[in-house]
Amino acid sequence: MGEDHYARTCREWSQRMMAEKSRIHRLGYDDSFLRCWQFYLDGCAAAFETGRCDVVQVELAHAA
Repeated sequence: MGEDHYARTCREWSQRMMAEKSRIHRLGYDDSFLRCWQFYLDGCAAAFETGRCDVVQVELAHAA
């Protein structure tokens, strides 16, 4: 259920990053940087889409 949203978000971030490629280059980052992040974001999207990854929230409390 939520995995669909996470997968879509990762794909959108990847697409937006690549759409800003020239701006990112001007900030001093090279194609290797972009490929690394594109691989990461697309890999995360695929993991969410196939159910191999999920997100959980955990709250830790100090024992009294």
